[in-house]
Amino acid sequence: MSETLILTKDLIVVKGSGRVCYNHPKDFSKIIKIAYPQVFYKNQNQIENIYYNYLKKHNISTTHIVKCYGYINTNLGKGLVFDKVCDYTGDISLSFTQYLDKVKNGSRVSLKNEESLVKELEKYILENNILFVDISLKNVLLCEYEQGKYKLIIIDGLGGTVLPRFIIQLFIKPYQRYKIKKMCKMFVNKFYSRLKNR
Repeated sequence: MSETLILTKDLIVVKGSGRVCYNHPKDFSKIIKIAYPQVFYKNQNQIENIYYNYLKKHNISTTHIVKCYGYINTNLGKGLVFDKVCDYTGDISLSFTQYLDKVKNGSRVSLKNEESLVKELEKYILENNILFVDISLKNVLLCEYEQGKYKLIIIDGLGGTVLPRFIIQLFIKPYQRYKIKKMCKMFVNKFYSRLKNR
């Protein structure tokens, strides 16, 4: 973390409840997440950085979560660098919410295999014990990585929302397993609920 990158308002991609997401000014294939000033134990960047290091240390598959490159210095403080998830066309992938909305209003044809994509993500989460705790469909992107080939990628909501609870979930395995199963079931139910309403 030597060079300090300058982040300006025109680089903002999206503002969330706890962080602002910026385009990387020197690498358009990446984004930088800057946490809002808050108490340290609610800092989502800190929690995710710990979690990604844990996944790497334990050789846990990251096939369905966005790649993280660690911290970088910016004029707004430390930022966490991630891949920008894009389709094979170079366009930023739609969130699962955006995709379902477009299907609902008729501007996009429904994928025949969307249920199998959800089951594939569910299997990945359960087999790899992934702590996906903020289960909004907005936190999952539908990536068309080759023409006609898709997969769901989690871009946010990993690890936890509060540091002490996250540490408990990470290291007390029975509780971790309970939490993962519970949140995974809720995510799948959210998906099927959206299907019924379209």
